[in-house]
Amino acid sequence: MSGLAITRHGAARMAQRGVRKRDLDLLLAYGTDIGSDRIMLRRREAARAVRELKGRGSNGHTEPAVWKLVAAVERLVGKVIVVADGALITTYHQTVRFHSRRRRTSQPISRKLGDAPKGPPFSK
Repeated sequence: MSGLAITRHGAARMAQRGVRKRDLDLLLAYGTDIGSDRIMLRRREAARAVRELKGRGSNGHTEPAVWKLVAAVERLVGKVIVVADGALITTYHQTVRFHSRRRRTSQPISRKLGDAPKGPPFSK
């Protein structure tokens, strides 16, 4: 188990979002820092972790305990933990791609600036 303290809020969020205490070790071991205090398990890191875990099997056979770890890693893809001062503050599932969080417009810029369209919006 990790030496990470868990706040009361963090424990409540872990229970709500399906993150177990043993999952914290996997997130800390294979996750990526996505901010000053956030760690996320992305698909790429999860695939690397699965390859590494499956390689641990003896004589080409994977142990049942390893399969449980593989299932846990696959379940944790997209999970984010927020850690500050050695304590888990909260956890959540990243629902939007992290790198594409910029604001997107639903209309062309010309319409937002007040330019009138050239013709009727619908032709009959």
